[in-house]
Amino acid sequence: MNKQKLKQLLKEDFKMTLESDNLSRYKKFKCFIRAYTTSLSYKWLLHMRFAGYFKSKKIYFPLYVWCRWMLHRFRYNYHIDIPYDVDIKGGFIMSHGFGVVVAGNAHIGKNCLMLNGVSISTNGRTIEAPTIGDNVYIGTGAKIIGPIKIGNNAKIGANALVVKDVPEGATIYGARGREKWELEK
Repeated sequence: MNKQKLKQLLKEDFKMTLESDNLSRYKKFKCFIRAYTTSLSYKWLLHMRFAGYFKSKKIYFPLYVWCRWMLHRFRYNYHIDIPYDVDIKGGFIMSHGFGVVVAGNAHIGKNCLMLNGVSISTNGRTIEAPTIGDNVYIGTGAKIIGPIKIGNNAKIGANALVVKDVPEGATIYGARGREKWELEK
């Protein structure tokens, strides 16, 4: 990861945090301090991004170790089990991020909103993890398992179990991951 990409990702993450936490009424530096101290998602994401950047720069090894230590604290205090090298695009929000598990080879698109208790993992038979599109909402306790693709602008309801591909703009709910339109037929 280069410096330009890091700046772009941090800017997108900060913008989404301002929008989601309604912090835009404060001045810019005060917004950053408030977001860092009050938003678990933003604090975790900041350390994750810096750990990925510092790993590629050998001169910053002590800062890399510090970021990894902070991520381990998040893992044990808040049960956020997301490796720092997961491919997460800008604007990711983890609202109430307690108990979130993401596989190390998963891909998460831009502007995704993920609630607590979400698991995104492999199915145990393959090493491929899900690919989440842009602007996806993932509800509390949802489980997304296996080498599947979630389309852009999809919504996955609370406690949904998703094991098949999800088309763009679909709404998925229930224990068997049914689409909303299936009920209306």
